[in-house]
Amino acid sequence: ALVLLFSIQAKAQKINLTAGYTSSTWAGDGYEDFGDEKQALAGFHAGASVDIALNDNLSFQPGLLFTTKGVKFGLDSDSITLELQYSFRYLCIPLNIKYSYEIDDDMSIFGTAGPYVGIGLTGKTKATLEAPLLGIDDTQEMDLDWEGLNRLDFGLGFG
Repeated sequence: ALVLLFSIQAKAQKINLTAGYTSSTWAGDGYEDFGDEKQALAGFHAGASVDIALNDNLSFQPGLLFTTKGVKFGLDSDSITLELQYSFRYLCIPLNIKYSYEIDDDMSIFGTAGPYVGIGLTGKTKATLEAPLLGIDDTQEMDLDWEGLNRLDFGLGFG
């Protein structure tokens, strides 16, 4: 897709390298038993996009990003602590519109916004159980089983 975009409008394109912080959580059903003990996980994204000028101020900015996402659930009582952590790795395709405003020859400001689609590649599940009264303190980690989960992710991004 990027090769095709490069050939569409070669004179006004810019390649942008992107890296940054992400914070994600769960937006699904099925984990109500964990109550309010749902926490976002920190992650990162890295990739590239192309600026395709539409006019002096607007450009279309499609890209390709590797993104990590996840969520942590916890159940804590007097005698037992259970923590489940899901970590996902996605290939995301953002389709942003960028608005730029030139303040002077050396400075401009811009904003981007648009939808993205993500495709789940891999993931990990980590479970930690602590039950001191029973002498249990165990952590297990395994590859994510995507059964019951949707590999397709979508949303809005902005910058």
